Amino acid sequence: MPDRSVFHVTEILAYLQAAIHLEAHLEEYDAAVEHLNMLIDLDIDKKQLEKNAKLIGINRMMTNMKQLSAKAPKHREVIGIQKLKWTPAKDAPELQHPELQVFYSKQTENFSEADIQRIMALPRETLISDLEAIVRDSIYRNDFFQELDYNYDTHEFLCHALYFLGALKSESSFPIILDLFRMGNDFIENWFADMTDVFLFPTLYFLGEKQLHLFRDMVLEEHINSFNRDLVASVPAQLALHQPDRRDEVIAWFREVILYLLEHPKNKGLIDTDFITYLVGHILCFRGIELLPLIQQISERGWINASFQGNISEIEKEFLKDSNPFQKKALPTDIYDFYSGNYLSIKQQEVISYVEAPELNPAEKLISEVTFNQLMGGLDEEEEYDDDAVHTPMQPLSVTAPIKGMPQKQGATIPALAVAEKNIKNVAGLNNSCCFQKSLLLQR
Repeated sequence: MPDRSVFHVTEILAYLQAAIHLEAHLEEYDAAVEHLNMLIDLDIDKKQLEKNAKLIGINRMMTNMKQLSAKAPKHREVIGIQKLKWTPAKDAPELQHPELQVFYSKQTENFSEADIQRIMALPRETLISDLEAIVRDSIYRNDFFQELDYNYDTHEFLCHALYFLGALKSESSFPIILDLFRMGNDFIENWFADMTDVFLFPTLYFLGEKQLHLFRDMVLEEHINSFNRDLVASVPAQLALHQPDRRDEVIAWFREVILYLLEHPKNKGLIDTDFITYLVGHILCFRGIELLPLIQQISERGWINASFQGNISEIEKEFLKDSNPFQKKALPTDIYDFYSGNYLSIKQQEVISYVEAPELNPAEKLISEVTFNQLMGGLDEEEEYDDDAVHTPMQPLSVTAPIKGMPQKQGATIPALAVAEKNIKNVAGLNNSCCFQKSLLLQR
């Protein structure tokens, strides 16, 4: 309107919101963020600000996840197969300590300090023997339990056993834990779903930190799918972050793995470009720049998904940056840490600290906050996400106080981080926890 230079505030608000809706729909996110910053300056109603931020965040997340789901130039995929042979059992194992029967009737959330103390007081040798029998029970009676409706009280016995074996640091039990990854594509997902990293990673770390050769053998074993191999490979990378004095050992581990892959390019049961891409991501986590020449060889073979890790030029630049603190995974300090929720809260806080990074502008900060809250809880019960929001008429606006920081949930048994990962996987069909971190990076 060239004949006007003064506009009513409601006209400006309506224009800015319409622009944000259209720009989000057209994936013009920089412009949408700029207009959201203008809305924030106008100090409008908190719910309206969050609604616009959510629209940008979720649309941008969708765009990013589409990019992450792209394939490497010469995509190869290994299909995991069930490799163990056993006679299915109908009955629970005979345990030397009846105290452990509680694993089959009480979920981790309801496990008391008295329960923990009673079990930890048992003789170590026979306790570990029973815990190993319970892990095997998840294999021997897998079909039986999968036919039942999932019940936390009856189905978390494996999680209990993993907790205690991890806390006891029973290194001799490590091969039994690795057998879980030999059970085909669905076994790990069926037992742990979105909590795989929470239940399995600490035990893998504590039992295997002095047995890196077993990690190597597992990731180089044929017909293990990319998701299982990725979780196993994450431990040596984390070892370099938690124990920097072992960095050279970790570098040697990754070098041996990559060289073996390069020497066996035609092995269809071994070469999986998703796993190789994740492997590069783990190396980037601890800035293993010594391995860059080998990564360049991998890239030349078309085995790296550039939409996930970036092209080789971007990878080279990433090595020169400081490592992000949140890439160092938290570890429980003792068995009580597992059950109290403190460990889970730490993992959640890692992501919260990231989305509250001070260098974000007000709009980006708000987008990160509301998107993270959305992913923690899924879609609101009262308001479903509208794919056609660009056509939705603008609602009347009111002026209110400035937005405050997002609330921080504490100590959930199923942490917000795990739920967020599950929601992302539901959107994009992705199975790797690295995708969650990468999607957050792309939001920045």
